[in-house]
Amino acid sequence: MRDRAADLTGIDFPITAARIEKFNCSTNFDASKIREEGFEQPVSNEEALRKTVKWHIHHEYGESLPVDA
Repeated sequence: MRDRAADLTGIDFPITAARIEKFNCSTNFDASKIREEGFEQPVSNEEALRKTVKWHIHHEYGESLPVDA
């Protein structure tokens, strides 16, 4: 069975209790105020997740993200 991260990256990640718990937690927020101030999201959520997963696959845990990430 493939999950969303696997669909985005083409990599089958193991399904663990920690991943299930993380992806079942609510992360809802209201971005209307920041959007009223003119903020435009530079990339889609899907693209941001894809870039984040790709970066973590190729780097050591704890290494800083580059400024342009």
